[in-house]
Amino acid sequence: MGNRTPFVKAFTEYTELDTIDLGVAAAGALLERAALSPREIDAVVWGGVILPSGAPNVGREISLDLDLPRSVEAMTVTRACASGLQAITSAAAAIERGDAD
Repeated sequence: MGNRTPFVKAFTEYTELDTIDLGVAAAGALLERAALSPREIDAVVWGGVILPSGAPNVGREISLDLDLPRSVEAMTVTRACASGLQAITSAAAAIERGDAD
């Protein structure tokens, strides 16, 4: 199961939000929709194309803003247009290895 922010015309509705704000909105809505408690999260793997220089690990920033336990491992992958696919592949590999559920 995944989630994303809605598509909108550039420079309109979400111009006041940064990458982390958008990520918190999408991930928070996903937790609600999946009826998951923050305590059930093992890891966060975030894919991003253009990341802010002030927060190179966006996945960690999002996990902290969502009040996930500090023990939750969080990482960010960047692979241009394939960032989302790489995030899914990395998460699936962690599940396959038994490192996460």
